[in-house]
Amino acid sequence: MKTANGMYRSLATALSLVLAGCPAGDDDGGGGASSGGVTSVTSSQSARSLANDLVRVSRNARGQLTNGTYTNQVVKGPVSGTASVTGNIFFQSGISCGANCVRSENKTGVTIVYSSYAIHTASNTTTTVSGSIQYTDTTFSQQSGLNFSSGGTVSMVGGTAVSYELIGTSGSTTFGTRDTLMSFSSSGTGDSDQHGTLVTAGGTFNF
Repeated sequence: MKTANGMYRSLATALSLVLAGCPAGDDDGGGGASSGGVTSVTSSQSARSLANDLVRVSRNARGQLTNGTYTNQVVKGPVSGTASVTGNIFFQSGISCGANCVRSENKTGVTIVYSSYAIHTASNTTTTVSGSIQYTDTTFSQQSGLNFSSGGTVSMVGGTAVSYELIGTSGSTTFGTRDTLMSFSSSGTGDSDQHGTLVTAGGTFNF
């Protein structure tokens, strides 16, 4: 009879939860994106995603300017806000590197001061950044006959109190990340493989 009694108690509990408007089996451990919500950086994985996203934002601001040397050059965010760019920007493609060989290369080093600079980083997400970031791009690619090669790095160093917010929507659910970066540095070949260290009030994250 203990088994039957246990079954009755489970049914009674489930019924009471339904009547109370609480779905049976809901807990804090398995919701993730399905439960929605905007959170701070909590793991090395979320720190890496944030750094990759900052590369996209920095490329957007840098991409509004042609080759040259700039001092406090203001560009507008595609969604809202502004960014002030200081430093050197250089990109060249189609460089001859011998017979049947073409090379493209970046030699960019700028300090970007963001002021609520916002871009759509995906069809359903918007990233907004405030604060100062040093952005360096030395990436290159080369096509020599059938052989392709690439290298260099995209690196960033953040000043104090960089404010970061990524907000997304999926149906009626809002999700994303919002945090203040006390310091951070990262590098990689682009916007999908950044590695480094990020410090927030929640801790230090190596990624």
